[in-house]
Amino acid sequence: MTFRLRSLALACALATIARSRASGQSDAMADMASRTNIHGFTDVSYLTGGANTGRTSAFGLGQFDLYITSAVADRLSFLGETVFEFDDQSNEFVVDVERVIAQYQLSDNFRLEAGKVHTPLGYWNNAYHHGFVMQPTIDRPQVVQFEDDGGPLPIHTVGLQLSGRDLTSAHLGFDVLLGNPLGNRPTTDNRNQASSVTVALHSQLTPALRIGVSGYRDRLVTGSDTPLGDALAAPMTQTIGGAYVAYFSQRAETVIEGHDVSNESAGTTTRSPNWFAYAGLRVGTRVVPYAMHEDVRLADDDPYFASDRFRRETVGIRYEYAASAVLKTELRSIDRRAADRATELGIQLGLAF
Repeated sequence: MTFRLRSLALACALATIARSRASGQSDAMADMASRTNIHGFTDVSYLTGGANTGRTSAFGLGQFDLYITSAVADRLSFLGETVFEFDDQSNEFVVDVERVIAQYQLSDNFRLEAGKVHTPLGYWNNAYHHGFVMQPTIDRPQVVQFEDDGGPLPIHTVGLQLSGRDLTSAHLGFDVLLGNPLGNRPTTDNRNQASSVTVALHSQLTPALRIGVSGYRDRLVTGSDTPLGDALAAPMTQTIGGAYVAYFSQRAETVIEGHDVSNESAGTTTRSPNWFAYAGLRVGTRVVPYAMHEDVRLADDDPYFASDRFRRETVGIRYEYAASAVLKTELRSIDRRAADRATELGIQLGLAF
């Protein structure tokens, strides 16, 4: 009888400990859930085809973007952005992990980030990410288009970034990013041992006006993959210098941004100047007519890029039904090397949820 009583007491004690642990884990999970936010973005569009566009008119699904933020601990937070989108080449939906960032807030003015970030080149790339409802136009300007959509810049980088904001009376900000080389591999690259370096500096001169400059440098070894689908025949150093002016008031909005890409390989240096200018004017509270001009020139005989000349003029109108629901309509004229000028009409409904 004594043995049975002792066994029963031990069983009760173990059950109490198990319940306590389960309760503790449940409380921890509930606390974690209360500090985690999950949002998303998506868009549906219609784009006309016809002469010189190389396609037929069709509806299209844009990116289905899941955006997660979490306050992990005191001063430590997490941001993740995963995109589901249809890939024309594989004819199926694919998943792209676009941003994975662990951020530590060093102070009110300084933070340290590790993971996959948007490279701090220019204004557009860090003001507008993958939720198209947030950006002023249907598409990103071609010079800051995503890498897998033919953009010439390293839009994403895996690495470590130190940032400062609102420094001195000039409201200066800076970003210094040490990251993996071109190609954005999230693991070790046995061929390219060197790291890329990006430095950006900006000043918020007024609540509406920001100016900034940025620079990027990377070295690639012989055999590195290129957007051409082949490999570098010799080592290459890529240097990118950029500058911008951005103005956003209650009525007017303007972004003028340029990036000069220099590729040096085998004793030869090529230069590819690229820029765009955007302007919009708010009419009432919800309607914004706008226009944009783009000019992308990828140099002849470049060791890394396919030679190209891309010019696009866009006029459009944006209707902001709500901050989370925006309808845009655009008429575009596109001029590319070795192709006749094409005109297209685009309509996009962007949503945030």
